This record gives sequence, C-alpha cells and structure tokens, in this order.
Amino acid sequence: MYTPKPQWLKDRENAAFSGPKKPWGGYRPGSGRKRTKPIENLINIKLNSIQKMMLQEMGNGDLDTGVQVLIDKHL
Repeated sequence: MYTPKPQWLKDRENAAFSGPKKPWGGYRPGSGRKRTKPIENLINIKLNSIQKMMLQEMGNGDLDTGVQVLIDKHL
C-alpha cells in the first residue's frame, strides 16, 4: 500500500535542496508563473513568418520590442 510523504517532510527536502520558496513561483529559479507585462493598448496585427522573424530580430528575440523599434524607427 502506498503512503504519500507528509507535507512537512516534502517542505524540508525541498528547502534543503533549493532554498526558500519565492513569493511568485516555485522553489527553483525560473519556476512558477511568469510575470506578465502590463498592456496599455492592445492591437492585433497579422504577420507572415518572414515579417515575424524580422521583428524578432529587430527586438533581440522579443516580438513586442521589435514592433516598438520599428515604430520608433519610422516616426
């Protein structure tokens, strides 16, 4: 018969392994829900794969930053 570990033992093992639990996620760095960026104005645009790749390249891998760089470049 399977008996699960008690919660206090799980907490002790996890704390010893990876430190205290962060307030926004899990025990390990990078775990848990990612922080969201605040959205001021939401606009939908349709892009083909080449346009998407170009904007990601302009934004160093971030599509939102690439769009902002393109807007700033042409204003």
